[in-house]
Amino acid sequence: MHLKVSTEALKHHDDLGFRMRKIAKFEVAEEQLFDCLNLFVEGRYYSASTLAGAAEEIFSKLLNSRGEQSQLDEAHEFESMIRTSVGQNVRSKSSTGGRSIQTEKQFEAYRYKK
Repeated sequence: MHLKVSTEALKHHDDLGFRMRKIAKFEVAEEQLFDCLNLFVEGRYYSASTLAGAAEEIFSKLLNSRGEQSQLDEAHEFESMIRTSVGQNVRSKSSTGGRSIQTEKQFEAYRYKK
């Protein structure tokens, strides 16, 4: 089931029978994570992956605002230390879409899959 709502209708959300409310970022990420799990169980893997990434982004920023690191940030930092110690180029998280790439061949294979 797909719901189509025009942008004009969104400007008048009260007319649609619901009110906008402020919601904490944590609640947004939590809802995305639960929806992601439901989609995964239903076999809708691409949508699940997208929501998981969105939730991770919010959780990561919330942790960073508290001076803490997310698991993904810690993994990237660890990979950077290893790459530096063996003389390999350190890649930014964005160059691999946030994924940890172990070898040059894996990185090239990942890059050309896109």
